[in-house]
Amino acid sequence: MQLHMNMDPQRRSMTMIGSNDCSYLTDVAKLEHAWEHHGQNSQSLGELWLGFLKFYSEFDYSNSVISVRQPGTVAVVDSRFKLVRSPMTIEDPFRPNFNLGILVSEKNFA
Repeated sequence: MQLHMNMDPQRRSMTMIGSNDCSYLTDVAKLEHAWEHHGQNSQSLGELWLGFLKFYSEFDYSNSVISVRQPGTVAVVDSRFKLVRSPMTIEDPFRPNFNLGILVSEKNFA
């Protein structure tokens, strides 16, 4: 999702990290006009947090990629990381070909 593309340039902070546009909305009151899913969540912050913890406590770290760029689950065998051995595979959002999971050791993961 490219939320920033729907934002009024006057209402966003232009932030570039390398070639990645990391702009964000500076006026939260304008969010409902910039994001079609605004207001659809009915869960409390606590429920969202518990859902996040539950999701990652049941996550298949051996066979799936953690990615903030892609919706759903990506299988390691379907990704560019299948040849990299690490306890988990985490796609770097700024360098998609880099597996942040290589920084995690088996000893610290368990």
